[in-house]
Amino acid sequence: MIYEANTTKWKKGDIVIYDADSKDHKMLMVILSVDDSGRAKTRYLNIQEIAGLGQKMAIPMLKHYKQTYENDIKYLHDPARFNIVITENDREIAKRFSE
Repeated sequence: MIYEANTTKWKKGDIVIYDADSKDHKMLMVILSVDDSGRAKTRYLNIQEIAGLGQKMAIPMLKHYKQTYENDIKYLHDPARFNIVITENDREIAKRFSE
Protein backbone atom coordinates (compact mmCIF):
# COMPACT_ATOMS: atom_id res chain seq x y z
CA MET A 1 0.00 0.00 0.00
CA ILE A 2 1.39 3.39 -1.01
CA TYR A 3 -1.11 5.70 0.71
CA GLU A 4 -2.89 5.57 4.05
CA ALA A 5 -5.71 3.01 3.94
CA ASN A 6 -9.08 4.29 2.78
CA THR A 7 -11.85 4.17 5.37
CA THR A 8 -14.74 5.46 3.24
CA LYS A 9 -17.54 2.93 2.82
CA TRP A 10 -17.90 3.06 -0.97
CA LYS A 11 -21.11 2.03 -2.66
CA LYS A 12 -22.15 1.00 -6.14
CA GLY A 13 -21.61 3.82 -8.63
CA ASP A 14 -18.97 5.70 -6.62
CA ILE A 15 -15.88 6.84 -8.51
CA VAL A 16 -12.50 6.02 -6.98
CA ILE A 17 -8.82 5.69 -7.83
CA TYR A 18 -6.69 2.65 -7.03
CA ASP A 19 -3.80 3.05 -4.62
CA ALA A 20 -1.04 1.94 -7.03
CA ASP A 21 -2.34 3.60 -10.22
CA SER A 22 -0.99 6.89 -11.53
CA LYS A 23 -3.01 9.71 -10.06
CA ASP A 24 -4.62 11.20 -13.14
CA HIS A 25 -8.10 11.37 -14.62
CA LYS A 26 -7.74 8.48 -17.06
CA MET A 27 -7.18 6.04 -14.16
CA LEU A 28 -10.54 6.59 -12.44
CA MET A 29 -12.53 3.48 -11.57
CA VAL A 30 -16.20 2.92 -10.82
CA ILE A 31 -17.49 0.70 -8.01
CA LEU A 32 -19.73 -2.02 -9.46
CA SER A 33 -20.52 -3.72 -6.14
CA VAL A 34 -19.24 -4.06 -2.57
CA ASP A 35 -19.60 -7.17 -0.47
CA ASP A 36 -19.94 -7.43 3.32
CA SER A 37 -16.23 -8.15 3.75
CA GLY A 38 -15.24 -4.82 2.17
CA ARG A 39 -14.22 -6.13 -1.24
CA ALA A 40 -15.33 -4.08 -4.20
CA LYS A 41 -15.71 -5.03 -7.84
CA THR A 42 -14.43 -2.18 -10.00
CA ARG A 43 -13.58 -1.31 -13.58
CA TYR A 44 -11.81 1.55 -15.24
CA LEU A 45 -14.15 4.38 -16.10
CA ASN A 46 -12.47 6.11 -19.03
CA ILE A 47 -11.49 3.41 -21.53
CA GLN A 48 -11.76 5.90 -24.41
CA GLU A 49 -9.38 8.30 -22.69
CA ILE A 50 -6.87 5.49 -22.16
CA ALA A 51 -7.29 4.33 -25.76
CA GLY A 52 -6.61 7.89 -26.88
CA LEU A 53 -3.00 7.47 -25.84
CA GLY A 54 -2.33 6.38 -29.42
CA GLN A 55 -0.51 3.54 -31.10
CA LYS A 56 1.81 3.08 -28.13
CA MET A 57 -1.06 1.38 -26.28
CA ALA A 58 -1.10 -2.23 -27.45
CA ILE A 59 -4.37 -4.17 -27.73
CA PRO A 60 -3.46 -6.50 -24.81
CA MET A 61 -2.94 -3.43 -22.64
CA LEU A 62 -6.41 -2.10 -23.52
CA LYS A 63 -7.92 -5.46 -22.55
CA HIS A 64 -6.40 -4.96 -19.11
CA TYR A 65 -8.43 -1.77 -18.66
CA LYS A 66 -11.70 -3.39 -19.80
CA GLN A 67 -11.61 -6.10 -17.12
CA THR A 68 -13.48 -6.15 -13.85
CA TYR A 69 -11.25 -6.14 -10.78
CA GLU A 70 -11.85 -7.09 -7.17
CA ASN A 71 -10.12 -4.83 -4.63
CA ASP A 72 -10.23 -4.34 -0.89
CA ILE A 73 -11.75 -0.89 -0.31
CA LYS A 74 -8.69 0.14 1.69
CA TYR A 75 -6.90 0.51 -1.69
CA LEU A 76 -9.65 2.61 -3.29
CA HIS A 77 -9.24 6.32 -2.67
CA ASP A 78 -11.27 9.46 -3.22
CA PRO A 79 -9.95 11.13 -6.40
CA ALA A 80 -10.32 14.56 -4.75
CA ARG A 81 -7.48 13.56 -2.43
CA PHE A 82 -5.23 13.79 -5.50
CA ASN A 83 -6.89 16.91 -6.99
CA ILE A 84 -8.63 14.86 -9.69
CA VAL A 85 -11.89 16.44 -10.80
CA ILE A 86 -14.84 14.13 -11.48
CA THR A 87 -16.85 15.51 -14.38
CA GLU A 88 -20.55 15.20 -15.10
CA ASN A 89 -19.61 12.92 -18.00
CA ASP A 90 -17.71 10.67 -15.55
CA ARG A 91 -20.81 10.46 -13.37
CA GLU A 92 -22.98 9.53 -16.36
CA ILE A 93 -20.58 6.78 -17.42
CA ALA A 94 -20.37 5.48 -13.84
CA LYS A 95 -24.16 5.40 -13.65
CA ARG A 96 -24.37 3.32 -16.86
CA PHE A 97 -21.71 0.87 -15.63
CA SER A 98 -23.41 0.41 -12.28
CA GLU A 99 -26.99 -0.14 -13.51
